[in-house]
Amino acid sequence: MCQFTKSEFIQGLQQMNAASIDDIKLRLEQIVEKLKTDSEEFKLLYRFTFRFGLEPGHRILSLDMAISLWRLVFTVHTPDILPRWLHFLEQHQNIRGIPKDTWNMFLNFVETCDITQYDDTEAWPSLFDDFVEYEQERLKQAGLKGESEGGDGGVEGSEEATAGVGVLEDDNNNS
Repeated sequence: MCQFTKSEFIQGLQQMNAASIDDIKLRLEQIVEKLKTDSEEFKLLYRFTFRFGLEPGHRILSLDMAISLWRLVFTVHTPDILPRWLHFLEQHQNIRGIPKDTWNMFLNFVETCDITQYDDTEAWPSLFDDFVEYEQERLKQAGLKGESEGGDGGVEGSEEATAGVGVLEDDNNNS
């Protein structure tokens, strides 16, 4: 889990043509730049990350590991919905783990899904359905709170949640 063997490390350095620390640094910078522009390369890295994070003999990532890996893999390009997704997962510790299908489909979910237009009859994992329901309720509550305080319907709350601050005021009925 999240470890390379010595032979894997050496083989990786050879494939990168990196013989020194400076070479490694340069190649890693080049890889990061390529990942910013090449969505297929990013997809390969994203899928590898799931396998890399698995405990030996397991087929499901622990929730803590999945959250950590999502934070890591989306360091360069953070989807707007990621902070809210991670907050949802952290608030629902009863989630056993993240299976491979859910992990892989999350990349498609963040690229194509609009929570306000979500169709729960589409073939998304049920965890996504639960998340969207949770988010829609949170947005509804933020809108009601904003209206009752003379605000703008909770737009600030949505921006704060997107920024990772999290504006979930009543998580008790959703845990």
